[in-house]
Amino acid sequence: MKWISKALVAVGGVGVAVALGASVVRARRAKQPPKAPTCHAQPLARRTFGAPVELSQPGSGTDDRSPAAALDAQGNLVAAFMSHSESFGNDHLGVVRVGLDGALRRSTLKGTRAQVSAPAMAADGAGALHLVYLSADGSAPGKHVDVDVASGLPGMDFTNPVAAQDPNDCPKDVPGCLASPAVASDGTPSGVYLAYVKAPGHAIRVLRRSADKSGPSAAVRPGEAPVLAVEGDGALSAIYLEHDVPDVDRFGDARTRLEFVRSHDGGKTFSVPAEVSREGERVPLAFAHPQLLIDGPRKLRYALYAAQRSDQSGWDVVLATSRDDGAHWRHIRVNDGAPCGAHLMPFAALDPKTGAVHVAWVENRTGQGGVAYARCQSGGARCSGNEAVSAPFASFTLGRGAPDSLGAGAQLLIDPARRTVDAVWAQPVREQGRALTRVFFARGHLAD
Repeated sequence: MKWISKALVAVGGVGVAVALGASVVRARRAKQPPKAPTCHAQPLARRTFGAPVELSQPGSGTDDRSPAAALDAQGNLVAAFMSHSESFGNDHLGVVRVGLDGALRRSTLKGTRAQVSAPAMAADGAGALHLVYLSADGSAPGKHVDVDVASGLPGMDFTNPVAAQDPNDCPKDVPGCLASPAVASDGTPSGVYLAYVKAPGHAIRVLRRSADKSGPSAAVRPGEAPVLAVEGDGALSAIYLEHDVPDVDRFGDARTRLEFVRSHDGGKTFSVPAEVSREGERVPLAFAHPQLLIDGPRKLRYALYAAQRSDQSGWDVVLATSRDDGAHWRHIRVNDGAPCGAHLMPFAALDPKTGAVHVAWVENRTGQGGVAYARCQSGGARCSGNEAVSAPFASFTLGRGAPDSLGAGAQLLIDPARRTVDAVWAQPVREQGRALTRVFFARGHLAD
């Protein structure tokens, strides 16, 4: 079965391997990643953000990737990321707390099983942080897969993790049966929602977790890469990637759609899906990295994702805005200049004071990799000129299984009280003569 593992590595490493499950047919159809196009544009200037700080600890693993992050009650940034070793050996998550003074405190977190991947994190109103991720035994696809939850109280490390999925969702322990965990909070300790994708069928399930216990899961829709958000009225919203056929091009296909649904009964039932992406738009399953932001006071909803240009010359970051509860969406391109290069994996945050949408993403417009940033006006009419966040990458590849891959996660966080914006991402660096992916952090200060 080695050829299956190699095919899965080509399209996304451990997280995607679990998501794809054990389907031999899909493994045979796995497409090698395309070469990333570039236009050798001039480098962007760094204005808002300070110099990047490495959160990884050199020597902690073959590479570190896919960070999730949140702000605790004191305004400290807490990040968790995969510490990846050879042959799918993700034996722990690296956890780093960045104090307000910039001091770093590192720790690790084990899973309920041997290998961990795909972390996601959310904060509740009591200041607790809720970290979810996959734990599995075996290689690809993962065996005995759990969706772990670990909670961290203010100023404390995460508790011992527990498996939180509905046990009925994987009764026969199908290899690779669970994937793509997501988490959101309504601001109370008893209002934490989890979502994950269940195989076979790529069925998205959601459940509510209260008093350290999970309720039964409910069906959302078939899809991949779910993202949750709790609105001010308590409604639970979600976006996800959907496709009707099994052989879509994971790097851009008009048969893939980004959809939006809402639930008014605590995630038990969901509305008829509304399509967020444009008809015929080539949405990639790989690197689309959809984001969902809710501006309740202004009655605005935002979705961000990457889309392949119609001539397949590269990818752009798209900001979609809805003013009618998600029924219709208006679209603009976030990356500026002539359309060229690969602009992928957006990560975003809403400034509640100004209503501005802050967006960062991974790109290669200069011929080298980098993280770019822009501020988009409330209502999504236009975005600012792009700025740099990171230093140039040591390499830029669209394969996600190599030690210098881009990973599958990043985070942008705004502290409205301190008027700061924090970016957390993964990028390849040159270390001991080879390119290895490490996790970085940078802080910027916002103008009112």
